[in-house]
Amino acid sequence: MAKIFSICKSLEEYSERIQCNIESDRAQTSVMLFDMMLILKKDPEKYREFGLVVAKFMEVLQRSNEQLVKLASITHNKKSEQNANLSSEEKEEIFDYFQKKDKKEVGDK
Repeated sequence: MAKIFSICKSLEEYSERIQCNIESDRAQTSVMLFDMMLILKKDPEKYREFGLVVAKFMEVLQRSNEQLVKLASITHNKKSEQNANLSSEEKEEIFDYFQKKDKKEVGDK
């Protein structure tokens, strides 16, 4: 169980770093995209010149969305694996906890 905890801890640390990088990239890209939109609004002729640049900015935003989805999937899978590795004693404790809670709620009514 300790090994699973250490894997999840390092996964958690990497996840936080990845998320920070993604958020930073998105913020920078959004600022640059906004600046491009202002330039294009002032001079529509610049579309030919900057169209590919704007498309690249949009690709960066799309890739960051995909990275966030992958990160969420990996995190979900690791947590599911961790829950699947509960010992029978741990499962029994959880079951007993909810049984006691249910009995208490029925008694309170």
